Amino acid sequence: MQVKVVRFELYPEEEPTGYAVGFTITTSNNRVFYRDTVVSLDVSEQRTDEEIVQEAWNELKDAILSEVERLERKSQIIGKTLILPDGLLEDELPEPSAGEEGEEEEGGE
Repeated sequence: MQVKVVRFELYPEEEPTGYAVGFTITTSNNRVFYRDTVVSLDVSEQRTDEEIVQEAWNELKDAILSEVERLERKSQIIGKTLILPDGLLEDELPEPSAGEEGEEEEGGE
């Protein structure tokens, strides 16, 4: 599991009541999700940025770990890009019939 801090700002912008701290989490099977929380100014007063981020992590940790566990049970095949041999799709497409897009109708102006 990899956790990155991707948001750290006073929130809301107009009249801040805390720091919005957001994380993206990447699981061992490459699932990615986002979680955030607001650490109140009362709690964050006299703390460093790192301590505020740690407080946010402590608030979200249980829910994040639960989601990681759920996502890591999914097969790695889900979300995988299927690579088809060249020309395979073109060979399987039906020929367009008269009146379909790309063909002109007879007698049309």
